[in-house]
Amino acid sequence: MVDILTSREYICIMAKRINYLNNKDILKEIHKSKNSFCCYTKPEYADYDLIITTPIEKITKTKVLEARRNRAARLTQLKA
Repeated sequence: MVDILTSREYICIMAKRINYLNNKDILKEIHKSKNSFCCYTKPEYADYDLIITTPIEKITKTKVLEARRNRAARLTQLKA
């Protein structure tokens, strides 16, 4: 945000917000793009449960639970 003082009144100019994508968001978008021309034997095989950005050795129980929650949420959306 930039403030400009002109003849005793303030004019406030808002700078346009830039949306930066992180690696996880980029991987999701690439996966969605690839799915647009792929086919699977079962629809539940089409999506990832969790995208991991750390080494496999550092996977914790919380990450496994998060993946299970993501899968359950996605499968309930498929059935609805």
